[in-house]
Amino acid sequence: MSGGALGLRDRRKAEQGAVRRRRWLRGTFGLVLALGLVAGGDWGLQMLLSPDLFPIRVVKIEGGMKNTQEHLLQEAIAEDVSGGFFALDVDSLRAAAERLAWVERVGVRRVWPDTIEVRVVERLAFARWGESSLVTHSGEVFTPEDGRLPEELPRFYGMGTEAGELVEAYEVMGQILEPAGIDLVRVERDARGSWELKGRSGLVLALGRENIRERLRRFVRLYPALSEARQDADLARVDLRYANGFAVRWRERSEIQAPAGRRSRATAVAG
Repeated sequence: MSGGALGLRDRRKAEQGAVRRRRWLRGTFGLVLALGLVAGGDWGLQMLLSPDLFPIRVVKIEGGMKNTQEHLLQEAIAEDVSGGFFALDVDSLRAAAERLAWVERVGVRRVWPDTIEVRVVERLAFARWGESSLVTHSGEVFTPEDGRLPEELPRFYGMGTEAGELVEAYEVMGQILEPAGIDLVRVERDARGSWELKGRSGLVLALGRENIRERLRRFVRLYPALSEARQDADLARVDLRYANGFAVRWRERSEIQAPAGRRSRATAVAG
């Protein structure tokens, strides 16, 4: 083999070795660069999440709250807004606010660079439930933290699982009684399933457990005659739990100051 051939072979080996070294250096540099970017990205992320770098300075509460006390809402979300702008856990803040009794749902929005907007939608109380709670139109029972209950709402009494049923009954019975001008302020269903209603005038209607609508309609038909039957007294209680009539108790106007045992009188009326 000639010296020229050996020289050519040596040069090729040298060139191949150089190519391998360059590939190794490129791979090593790429790995080092990737590790540097990852480390730098993690550092940058930690900086963004730092509460000291982008602190929340302003919390705007919107939605026209009427029943939720603002200081209770601020206390509920205080821990969640203590972090930075990017560190804020929106879901946690929303959940904390929605644990307040009057709060139905909450929307949260970041506003650069240091503001959080909290929009509150309150529950609408349909009636009072028992002595300490409220019920919505959908039958959801809730108890305000401060114990305040609107006085003007009708009152419902029953088992907790019957709240929706009482809301529906109140609306249906109210429609039936509307021609008689009776505005319901109390609806009660006892443990045996018996219904009792009370009107704004103080009139009490005992309905029992069966044929509720039919009994109310019968009462409404006869109500004008009952109202005119006595000019010196008002209807105090009507017991509709009879198949062919009902019992009436009157509250005599002239005896308002009389002893309690003489203020009313019962009468049986055929249907």
